[in-house]
Amino acid sequence: MKHPNEALPLSFSGLKAWARSPLHFWHYKTKPRTEGTPAMRRGTLVHLLTLEPERRDDLVRVDASTRAAKAYKEAVQEFGAERVYTGKELDEAQAIADAIYAHDTARELLSMAPNRERHTFWELDGLQMHGYPDAYGPKFVLDLKVTDPTPGKVQRAALDQLYNMQLGLYAHALDVRRAYIIAADPNPPHPVVVYKLSDAMLLDGVNRARVEARLWLSWADSYKPGDPLLSFDHYEHGDALELDLPTWHK
Repeated sequence: MKHPNEALPLSFSGLKAWARSPLHFWHYKTKPRTEGTPAMRRGTLVHLLTLEPERRDDLVRVDASTRAAKAYKEAVQEFGAERVYTGKELDEAQAIADAIYAHDTARELLSMAPNRERHTFWELDGLQMHGYPDAYGPKFVLDLKVTDPTPGKVQRAALDQLYNMQLGLYAHALDVRRAYIIAADPNPPHPVVVYKLSDAMLLDGVNRARVEARLWLSWADSYKPGDPLLSFDHYEHGDALELDLPTWHK
């Protein structure tokens, strides 16, 4: 990639990386693709088994204890890493998917959201974007998270990990007013909690996305090949940032 405009349309993940710094954004767009961490593979598999269970037959099960096993490596060579999983990975992911469908509210929402992982394009304040909302219906969008589902953890992740920005973008793209998170614990017994984002939480996410979109467009418009890719000091380049006590500590 020689210019930021080559990254258009941007995804939520791209905008999230940009929200950290231009350096993080450039790294995200140019880094080599890898097989993914165990947590990433688990998340991908749970999404598939929950949202597109008909695709399970496309997966290749290898009865090996780890991905370092010879049988697993041979299967990857033959079928590709995206299709091959160990028996343990499949069984654990299926247990999480089963827990989601055993939850009455989660099951009802999924039944009303027939659109799954559909490639969607939209514009936000002049920035071309695209994404794959997990599931949506005529009036709402939902996102599946494999994470600690306790309220405090999810509330913090909604802001720190920008869950609300992601769902705000999808709600904007789909022109819906409600957004839900189905949070499923990766650890047994896999408790599941369903959250509806408040209007304030969703609006905060959209507003954050608008700020980052405007900043990205301004950066891309003025970018010249060879410009330094700055990190956390990109708003005060050349100066030290003052580290003060947080307001709550004073």
